[in-house]
Amino acid sequence: MERVLNLIQIKRIDNLLADREFIGHEWLDWLPQNKLSCRIRVKSNNMVEHRSKNIAISQLCRGASINQTVTWYSRVPIYIAAHRTLKGFLIVVATEKSDSMIDDYGKCCGIGTMLGNLKSRGFDLEYTHMTNLDRMDKLMELLTIAAVWYLLVGHWCYENANQLPLNKLLPPAKSLLRLGLGRLRRVLKNSCAKNGKTTF
Repeated sequence: MERVLNLIQIKRIDNLLADREFIGHEWLDWLPQNKLSCRIRVKSNNMVEHRSKNIAISQLCRGASINQTVTWYSRVPIYIAAHRTLKGFLIVVATEKSDSMIDDYGKCCGIGTMLGNLKSRGFDLEYTHMTNLDRMDKLMELLTIAAVWYLLVGHWCYENANQLPLNKLLPPAKSLLRLGLGRLRRVLKNSCAKNGKTTF
């Protein structure tokens, strides 16, 4: 993260969104010291200090209403937002209190989907085994243009992204990018078939 801050100004970072692997006292100490706020998902059985006792976060949130923010203080003030679903609690911790903690973390779904599409599903970036940074920059520019194109087609197919069935814990069945990629693939294949071509 210190290497990232050498490239990006802190004032340009709204929140750091992270999954359950990015947790720990040292990390949660370092973030506020560097004026960075975060939204990190945690396991319900993670232990926290509350009123001089160590308890599971699920116990702390047990009596909370949906989306209610609960706070406790140990070495660093931590804020908890718990959203109850049919599969249990989605629990997010933050270094700053906000009513939008759950919604902020929900953006991780789109980010993770995009990275997955770039790495393997659709673009197969990781199979290029490319290490030259200049070439990587140019390739990422091309992939970004392609991804935006697919997203626009996906939006056109679905008309409104809000129509996608979303869940706080699970991603939609297909992302807008995958929908756009599928539509373009069918259009190109049909065009090739009409012109007697086997590739495009």
